[in-house]
Amino acid sequence: MILVRLVQLLSIVLLLLITLPFASPQLTPSFGFWLMQSLPLFLILPRLPHLKATQWLAFVTLFYFTVAVLEISAAQSILELSLACLMLLSCLILFITAIVIIRKYYS
Repeated sequence: MILVRLVQLLSIVLLLLITLPFASPQLTPSFGFWLMQSLPLFLILPRLPHLKATQWLAFVTLFYFTVAVLEISAAQSILELSLACLMLLSCLILFITAIVIIRKYYS
């Protein structure tokens, strides 16, 4: 269970790093835009050991998954495509670990 939590926290950090403004060469860097994108994760992060927060994390991850799919379809360079694929992989790992934690709680 500790390993699952560690993987979950690492994928949250990766997701926050990928959404940094300087990660996409096409956008102008804006701290406000990054904060708006990352605010749901920052709200959930302090209460993450609790079950409700883990359920909300699984729900919020689906929004990041949607953004990653849209970025993959709109990628114009290899760098943008690789960052979007990394974001998608991070979302998948984050969602699966959240579901594993929720399932272990109810079984």
